[in-house]
Amino acid sequence: VEMELVSARASIAPGEHFTVLLREKIIEGWHTYWRNPGDSGEPTTITWHLPAGFRAGDLQWPAPERLPFDTLVNYGYSGEVFYPIAIDAPRNLRAGQSVTLSADLNWLVCSNVCIPEQGSVALMIPVATRGADDPQWAPRAAAAMDALPKRDGRIQAHITAGALAHLSLTLPDPHDVRDAHFFPYDRDAVENAAPQDASAGAQGVSFTLRPGSASNLGAGPLEGVVTLERADGGRAAYEFVAQPGP
Repeated sequence: VEMELVSARASIAPGEHFTVLLREKIIEGWHTYWRNPGDSGEPTTITWHLPAGFRAGDLQWPAPERLPFDTLVNYGYSGEVFYPIAIDAPRNLRAGQSVTLSADLNWLVCSNVCIPEQGSVALMIPVATRGADDPQWAPRAAAAMDALPKRDGRIQAHITAGALAHLSLTLPDPHDVRDAHFFPYDRDAVENAAPQDASAGAQGVSFTLRPGSASNLGAGPLEGVVTLERADGGRAAYEFVAQPGP
């Protein structure tokens, strides 16, 4: 895995709120892990070393893909991945200086074997009276933000208890939905390798879920992400909280 820290801004102004990207380039045949890695694995972690007054938001997780391996199913990424991170700069910066943002990283990369890796990244950004977009990375940052799972107030989600729990979601545009998958935030919520039997209808999509070893699906809220493919080949991802109920 090759790790890199890049910025949507070529220069920043004092007090600016801007986005940086942790860029992860993974060799073909290998993968890293989502915030819930599934049956095995560990998510990428970041520890910041920032100049005084700077604040970094949480790592924002792109929608994952299912990664079957033998009898297991994991959740993660392959190829190139961008994690957006919000940064707040202090107001007392002086135009003409430069600041360096750095961080230590730990991640697990797997194929038929797993290798724990670690490294450090750093990014130097000039301070100006007015900030300016980076022509290479600003469009990539915008695309990465747009691709994150969306919270949509039109989505209503419910989880019904049972030996096989039933998860149902209304969708903003329920037509021509296919290849839908549910990814829970709780690592032990569901049996990851069990079929989800996704079914699309006139209002949205439903799943049949086998509870995980340490969960009681339907007894409380269930939080996670659903991914799906549209008829035109585009993909969408939604973040939601399902409440107990039919």
